Amino acid sequence: MADASTERLLSDVPPEQQHGIFANLKRFFVHYTLGAGALCVLIIIVAGAALAPLYVPSDPLEADFSALRAAPSGDHWFGTDRIGRDVFSRVIYGARSTLVIAFIAVAIGDGFGFAIGIVSAYAGGRFDLISQRVLEVFLALPALILALLLGVAIGKGLDSIIIAIAVTRVPDSARVVRSRVLSIKEEPYVEAARVIGSTPLRVAVRHVAPQTLSLFLVIFSINLGFAVFAEAALSYLGVGVRPPTPTWGNMLGAETSHVFKPLWWMFFFPGLAIVVTVLSMNLLGDAIRDFADPRAAERREENQ
Repeated sequence: MADASTERLLSDVPPEQQHGIFANLKRFFVHYTLGAGALCVLIIIVAGAALAPLYVPSDPLEADFSALRAAPSGDHWFGTDRIGRDVFSRVIYGARSTLVIAFIAVAIGDGFGFAIGIVSAYAGGRFDLISQRVLEVFLALPALILALLLGVAIGKGLDSIIIAIAVTRVPDSARVVRSRVLSIKEEPYVEAARVIGSTPLRVAVRHVAPQTLSLFLVIFSINLGFAVFAEAALSYLGVGVRPPTPTWGNMLGAETSHVFKPLWWMFFFPGLAIVVTVLSMNLLGDAIRDFADPRAAERREENQ
């Protein structure tokens, strides 16, 4: 049995006082207004995509041959493309495809990276050595180039682009989580768990993994921005989702592949959607990082 001091060490985890979810949300909105604003923008984008059938003016695949390449107007708020499809409807429905791809790809990639990082750091030894060398092979190529090569190798389609983006997220998340676990596993409460007879698996799952969840949330939010950008880039290059299914990337690529200088509304509105979404995700990720580790934010302010 554990003595009183050992039990006290275990009960001290996590070390800082825990707050309720609503209190944390209030503190986040009060002290991190830029991140809170980015979160509100993302909520509007996600809600707009989810409720698209209720308010979009037309089917995103329906062609109106009487209004080919029409400029923005009361009938078509964002204009129409080269075959008369409403650009506003396609941007809204494109958000559905782009966000679903980004979320699933990051969930899979960061999930694998999270697991590999914990196991690699906690197990150590030969497994840690081999896994880190394999990750370094993937890190040797820029993430977007690696995703492009994987997309070409696997082929076009929704599944292939999700896999291509997910694979690029594994190495970064695994290495960041591993570095965190290497410091956590030396903490007194982890040593105390070993002393009272907890198995390595129980220690890793019960005491080590929960202390990395805030870091995982930061990684996840920042990687969502990369995934949106990567989907747009791959679809623009023709290795993403097959037309006519709209995504922001293939809306840009479809126009530039037919004419050297497309009309401004055909690339401005999908491009604006990409910029706003990626910027909001990055700002939210920075705010969550500072919120999860206020001491890091204080150190950055002192260095500025």
